[in-house]
Amino acid sequence: MRKPLAAWFLLALLGCSGRGDPPPYASGRANTGGSGGFQVLPDSTNCGLPTDAGLCGNEIMPTQQDRPNLYFIIDDSGSMADVFAGTTQTKYTAAVKAVVDVLELIGHRVSYGAALFPYFVNDNSCINSNNSCAVGQEVFKTQPGDSVVCARNGKVGDVLSSFQTSLRHNPCGSTPLSATLTKLKPTLTALPGKTAVILATDGAPNCNSNATCAADLCELNLDQVSFDNGPVCVAPVNCCDPKVVANGPSSCVDDVATIEILSELQAAAIPTYIVGLPGVGALGDVLNRMADAGGTARTGSLRYYEVSDSQTLADTLRQIAINLSVSCAISLSQSPPNWAQVKVYFDSVEVPSDATNGWKQIDDHTLQITGTSCDQLMNGNVFQVQVTADCPTVVN
Repeated sequence: MRKPLAAWFLLALLGCSGRGDPPPYASGRANTGGSGGFQVLPDSTNCGLPTDAGLCGNEIMPTQQDRPNLYFIIDDSGSMADVFAGTTQTKYTAAVKAVVDVLELIGHRVSYGAALFPYFVNDNSCINSNNSCAVGQEVFKTQPGDSVVCARNGKVGDVLSSFQTSLRHNPCGSTPLSATLTKLKPTLTALPGKTAVILATDGAPNCNSNATCAADLCELNLDQVSFDNGPVCVAPVNCCDPKVVANGPSSCVDDVATIEILSELQAAAIPTYIVGLPGVGALGDVLNRMADAGGTARTGSLRYYEVSDSQTLADTLRQIAINLSVSCAISLSQSPPNWAQVKVYFDSVEVPSDATNGWKQIDDHTLQITGTSCDQLMNGNVFQVQVTADCPTVVN
């Protein structure tokens, strides 16, 4: 007669027009629970029931999770209302959909929040305003995502549903990025644990009335704006010179202040990933330098994440988020009583004990997913990793 199986451990992995629009002139929701499977928490009751039958032990014990914070800052300027070439989808709609799709996949592994820039209370307050540079603001406070039950059952939980609702805005206005990041810095630095920012924009920042620039970084000149009864913004005329256009400095590319605040966040161990949507154009070097300052520069001449269409945008956000939230090195809260009886599962499918393409023990409290199994995990094709111990050998 077999002795009762001892369940031991569950791990839910942590693991633009290109220049923006010139300003106008004149829960603690842990994914684990008690005996028999997951605890279905109140914020996930619309997601159905877990399917864990058949695991060795079949009793899930809770464990601590170290969820990273993913904070999305999304450009909501007027140029984000432009559509991707060959589609009917605006850049803003595509960005929101890509973010939501990513969080459907990995939201149970992270906590997440979001801010928009600029931010207007409603469309009329933007359209009727003489100032298109309203500083952005947080629209969704960082909180743990829904239970893994939602991801595994293909459902949208209450947290993600509220997140999606918070992003229902119509793009309008300019690109006040440095002021927005400065406003958000206390919020970001106060978050517990590891935090990373994912910034999606279709152009360089502007809206800093204290900025100075030459004509080559003046958006009015870059767009060759012609004012009625006023200057034509073509070199050698510099329309960002306040002597030429009274509020011209607000149309300077605000690279200096933006890079400064990104550097401050990086110094506080908060990296920023720069995702450039179509429209960046000749100002890609500004986004390159933003990626440098954010501590996430890629190798090569293109150091930010450039996306050319909605699918590339979705794939890019997915890979950034997975890399931040998933790891093939798994730390256990305690050493298994017998490593020879440890089993690892990807979504109820057993992973072989194989140092090349499965998993292997690293030390008393750590195992490493290896080879093709690690690739499968890092591709985002696994919702949940489960580890059990004391599984008996079955003798027929």
